[in-house]
Amino acid sequence: ALVGTDASVSNLSIQYADFSIWQRNWLTGETLQKQLDYWKNQLDANQQVLQLPTDYPRARTQTYQGAVEQFSLPKTLSKQLRRIGQKQSATLFMTLLAAFKVLLYRYTNQIDLVVGTPIANRHRPEVEGLIGLFVNTLVVRSHLSPHSSFNTFLEQIRITTWAAYDHQDLPFEKLVEALQPERDLSYSPLFQVKFRLENLPAETITLPGLTFQRLPQTVTTAKLDLSVDLYETADGIVGGFEYNSDLFKPETIQRMVCHFQTLLSSIAKNPDRPIAELTMLSEAEVQQQLVEWNRTDKPYRQDCCFHQLFEEQAERVPEAIALLFDDGKTTQQLTYAELNQRSNQLAHHLQALGVGPEVIVGICVSRSPDMIVALLAILKAGGAYLPLDPTYPADRLSYMLQDAQVPVLLSQSQHPLTLPASTQRLNFDTDWPTDQPTYNPVSPVTPDNLAYLIYTSGSTGKPKGVLIQHSGLVNLTEDKIRICDVTESDCILQFFSFSFDASIPEIIMALGSGAKLLLAPAITLLPGPDLSALIQRHHVTHITLTPSALTSVPYLDFPDLRMVLVGGEPPTPALINTWSQNRLFINAYGPTETTVNASMVPCGNGQKLKVVV
Repeated sequence: ALVGTDASVSNLSIQYADFSIWQRNWLTGETLQKQLDYWKNQLDANQQVLQLPTDYPRARTQTYQGAVEQFSLPKTLSKQLRRIGQKQSATLFMTLLAAFKVLLYRYTNQIDLVVGTPIANRHRPEVEGLIGLFVNTLVVRSHLSPHSSFNTFLEQIRITTWAAYDHQDLPFEKLVEALQPERDLSYSPLFQVKFRLENLPAETITLPGLTFQRLPQTVTTAKLDLSVDLYETADGIVGGFEYNSDLFKPETIQRMVCHFQTLLSSIAKNPDRPIAELTMLSEAEVQQQLVEWNRTDKPYRQDCCFHQLFEEQAERVPEAIALLFDDGKTTQQLTYAELNQRSNQLAHHLQALGVGPEVIVGICVSRSPDMIVALLAILKAGGAYLPLDPTYPADRLSYMLQDAQVPVLLSQSQHPLTLPASTQRLNFDTDWPTDQPTYNPVSPVTPDNLAYLIYTSGSTGKPKGVLIQHSGLVNLTEDKIRICDVTESDCILQFFSFSFDASIPEIIMALGSGAKLLLAPAITLLPGPDLSALIQRHHVTHITLTPSALTSVPYLDFPDLRMVLVGGEPPTPALINTWSQNRLFINAYGPTETTVNASMVPCGNGQKLKVVV
């Protein structure tokens, strides 16, 4: 109304207080129970938390520092997405929600997905003109099948969303109260992400001499981990990703927005494509991941096996120390020539027993030079070795021996074992083949033949045997020597259990380069003062530990220590800073199936993070 004129506004038939009283009286008894029954059937009090990968550790209590990343979709893409929904009798909101859930699946690999969405809750004509808060929050749960098409998933979203609309009257707070989910102060209850599409037409305000322009809101708070708010405009869809800045870096959300835009374009091109095959990465990321980060063109020896690399070192530096064994009282040592000759004697004997290519021989010995002699002898004979830690439970050892069907087991008489009837046992202390020659045996083994069989931990069920060829072992050897900067003057600690694949790089990068390999009893290698003293006493230059073990090692003056490699767990910034001073610090990762390592990343001490394998 203009100044000086009467405002003609019709009286409201009801007030907000009238609605509140009506809702309180209506939402009782059978009506309330019907709503509760639906949501209890849909949701689980112990619903899995959405595990979005974060840049920062989550605080013990939920924080609300926030920021927003704005973006837009082209008008043509918006029209294509609307048509896809129309063909499935779904709204644009349903189509975009289905696409957002696909994005969440691709980020988390979780198929049971819960997303919150606000609803106006003004589905009665009497409340259309009222001023007041009617908005409620709905929880939309879906189970995604990666091999089904997007259109199939959209149909599920359509049915689930309409059912949620039919039961929108139950206040969210009442739902939480009824479900009684296990509360965690670091997460919001029931859902951690929200999705919204606003399709109300923007009102144009016209005043004489004034021009109005909608400006994006500056967001400094975030109620959830992530909230996506979209708006339909004449020029297409616009919106923003509101995020908790205590969890995510801006560049992470920028990349997520790019993935969402690319995913929507892929859906628009072929909505019948399986969800797992929809494109999400930009062309630049595809180039980076498939080309730049996958350069495996470093040359390595493809014409030999690992034991031949060792024999070359034995011929080149025969008098150099190959093995040291410190039992806390004395230190035994073997030169490369002595280690080669001892392993040759045993290899000839194994060949006489029928060991050759693809024949698996077990090794169950205490930490000692015998462990390395046995490994080399089996490879020289042409066979493949199976490491068995004598400290493992008897039933685990029996399972691996039976599962691998080893014809021969190399051990020591102090280790009682239950063997299959077909397995022949040789003890180092009673059955040493003194009458066998000491020259290098000849075998028909090739780089394509099996080098070792090693069992996984069995944390996901029964231990599983992993088969690795000589070609992979040689590749790993040369990569480790190159990246860890190993020379023949170095001393490398053998820390891990012989039955754990992390022990393999320790052994091969020492014996493949002419360096010394330091062995010690398991009790000496427990993280603590004895381990630190061992590293100092033998001027160890290279160590490999888990971050948790390294944390327990007293940090002394280690002037000879040139390289520290960790794996199995993510190292903390403090650990990297402490152990990377004036030395190479490498964070390694890789499952057993990839010949121990898939990546090795130098970090700390000002080095730029980069994948080097």
